[in-house]
Amino acid sequence: MNELDILKTHHQEFLSMIDQIRHLLAAEDVEPVADGVMALISRLNGQLMVHLSMEDRHIYPALMASEDFQVLKLAHQFKGEIGPLFRAFQDYRLKWSCASQVSDDPRGFLADTETIFAVINKRMTLEDDALYPEVMALQLN
Repeated sequence: MNELDILKTHHQEFLSMIDQIRHLLAAEDVEPVADGVMALISRLNGQLMVHLSMEDRHIYPALMASEDFQVLKLAHQFKGEIGPLFRAFQDYRLKWSCASQVSDDPRGFLADTETIFAVINKRMTLEDDALYPEVMALQLN
């Protein structure tokens, strides 16, 4: 399996973890599931870090070596956007760093969780639709 296939698999794993978290959060009372949710969010964070590291090591260098201005522009755009996205996720994790915070403000946690999941989902869609096809095109040439 090449790096691009692994990154695509990560996207599927992220969606699965997000679905698991949403399923847990669908309960009437969030408090009994808060520890499980926090464990999944921690796992998601670890996977995101691995994913970003792989992109930094394999995807962006390949794209930035291209002589095509549009590919270079796309690579710089995506690379530039990842810092703020990662910081937003880390801010979310710091704000909701323990189960008691979730139990104290379940509505706030649910709102923030859906917001960060929407950001992650949008990024994955953009990578799948715009970034990864460019990588595949470079691999074919």
